[in-house]
Amino acid sequence: MRASSASSQEQRLHAEHTCDALPFHSRPDLDEKWFEKHGTAADPTLAARQWREWLSSSPRRDSAKFRKAMELAVGVSRAAVDHYLSDKRWYKLSDNTLQALDAVAEALGHPIRRDKPKAASFSLTRNASPKRGARQIALLVNLAQFTSPRFRLDVISSIIREGARHNFSVALHELPLTEPEMSETVGQIVRNVRPHGLIWFQLTPSEEALKQSAALPSVVVHGVKGEYSFPVIGHVFPEQESINQIVAMWARGLPQRLPVGRGKGKNAKRKVAMVHMPKEEGLSDNESLRNERIERVRAGLQEAGFEPAPVPVKDYAASNAWQVIEDCRTLMAMYV
Repeated sequence: MRASSASSQEQRLHAEHTCDALPFHSRPDLDEKWFEKHGTAADPTLAARQWREWLSSSPRRDSAKFRKAMELAVGVSRAAVDHYLSDKRWYKLSDNTLQALDAVAEALGHPIRRDKPKAASFSLTRNASPKRGARQIALLVNLAQFTSPRFRLDVISSIIREGARHNFSVALHELPLTEPEMSETVGQIVRNVRPHGLIWFQLTPSEEALKQSAALPSVVVHGVKGEYSFPVIGHVFPEQESINQIVAMWARGLPQRLPVGRGKGKNAKRKVAMVHMPKEEGLSDNESLRNERIERVRAGLQEAGFEPAPVPVKDYAASNAWQVIEDCRTLMAMYV
């Protein structure tokens, strides 16, 4: 708490020093016309009257005048102005509020230069100083490993749409799967783009890559199941426990077309083609979403008395459909 208080005090002193650099008396008179021209407040007349009353109530420092003028011109709270002038909290404001405060600051002779963050504020062991403006998220992907292009693009599209809805700009970045290329690329993205957060889509961040992320809040989407270290704050993955039951229920409803053969139950000789990609090597069924899904489908078929017949495919693109049909015809010829 003490360190936080000291930091806030330093920010206030820095802002006051910056505001005081330009004497307020050199700025234009803030009358009703000024508030109407430069501000976005709903009632410029009321803003001008409140300004005059506040100004005449007691002597004011230039920094206080600057803050009050912005507060009245845009119609925001003192806290919003404090966020705007803070090097670390400005991103809490919406784009519209930032743009309105930018215009007023410029009209007051003290424009905020967002495109020039403090050079000393960046460190790989601390948060990178993000750009002022729209909040940014870096969406990290490896396009070469897209096994279901349509599904993957739908997920990416939904992330971008939701980001925009919450005032985040989402940028796509290609990321290598191996080290040291992965961590080097992450460090480069953090330094050059200065995002506010990272999303690892179908990627498993290495420890070195997480160190290079400058402690930015990170979320893993459909990665390897397991525990992730800081700064990963969440892992989004599907719950697959019900697959066994759903597959078994579906299989029991299939019409009986083949004669009853040896074995247990009327479906003893029946096979179901199970089309899937190869399992992910080096990962257990509890770690890999794909491996777990394959085994749960297999278990569901076996529970219903069917024998799964694997039909391997490189990926689930439509270009592989004809080969799947041919493989299924071969299976039918073998087991009829």
